[in-house]
Amino acid sequence: SEETRLSDPDQILIIELTAYGRGGHGSSLNPCSAPHRLIRTLQRIVQSFETPTDPRSSPDPGPSGPLDAYVRSVEVLAVRAGEKTNVTPDQATARIRLLILHDVDIKKVEAELSGLLESQVELKVIAPGSAESSAPS
Repeated sequence: SEETRLSDPDQILIIELTAYGRGGHGSSLNPCSAPHRLIRTLQRIVQSFETPTDPRSSPDPGPSGPLDAYVRSVEVLAVRAGEKTNVTPDQATARIRLLILHDVDIKKVEAELSGLLESQVELKVIAPGSAESSAPS
């Protein structure tokens, strides 16, 4: 029943995004840099879930519904790029936690997320389940 399904525990999906781009001196605009690519991707993902659909208001919020109908929340846990103020790094990473309804196929969510990636950004699943190791290495 709908009441049972809504009270079942949700799934947690933790992903790591790694962006690659042109590094260099930080004195000039570099829209192809890894941090710029990562930020644009994060913006797409977060904006996709800013107004989540209440599962109780949708007749079928499960796997066949829109992404925001079966992902309860998206949280950026960590972002990491360069350490120096005058050097643009050629790599940047972020970890994101998604809280997904219990009966949703996580592979479908991964496929939807892959469609939101900027070029030269890779997605890696860190953990379907626990959020304990959530900082980039």
